[in-house]
Amino acid sequence: MSAVVPTPRPGIYRVTHRASGRSLLGVSVNVDAFLNRMRFELQTGTHRHAILQHDWTADGPDAFEVTVLDTLAPGDVTPATLRDDLAELLILWQENLETSLSCRY
Repeated sequence: MSAVVPTPRPGIYRVTHRASGRSLLGVSVNVDAFLNRMRFELQTGTHRHAILQHDWTADGPDAFEVTVLDTLAPGDVTPATLRDDLAELLILWQENLETSLSCRY
């Protein structure tokens, strides 16, 4: 019996620290795998965003909301087109959320 390999979901994610309101908004060509890696890095204290890591270490994972805001349907597009589409989608989400600079990681 062979295992079914899930199709990667390209998308936009947001990680929000509830207490401070700070959030990290980003894109990934495989959002589920990326968020899994991010959680691992935060749990092991190796995440590259020092303030986000500090908040996670101080308050724990329950103090955060991790959300996939939007995804693109997998299709027959080139990697460059996919990156461009994700970049445009990120801009739309940044404009929609209107997060001030003081509330960003």
